Amino acid sequence: MSTTDIAYDSSLQIENLAQLEKWVEELKSPQWPAEFLPPLDPEKPAAGKTHYDTLCATCHQVVPREDEEQPYKAVLAPISDVGTDPTEWQNIQRQMAAGH
Repeated sequence: MSTTDIAYDSSLQIENLAQLEKWVEELKSPQWPAEFLPPLDPEKPAAGKTHYDTLCATCHQVVPREDEEQPYKAVLAPISDVGTDPTEWQNIQRQMAAGH
């Protein structure tokens, strides 16, 4: 029996899931609302950049706000390096093969 042959009761509403996925595609990265919140502590973004440069930059690129609508090339790191759930990696591979 393959994993596609397994059936079970689920309360998941596929139509709603599709609507949520479409909505997420349209989201923009948030900007700090300086008119409502205090100024940023300059040490915190600097520490975040160090963290990103050390642990994230090899897989996740910074996309400038003005280029968020533009296509970009994702970096596919070996799963053994990342430690991601293998099922998630397989799902990503299927989506890439299907052109999503």
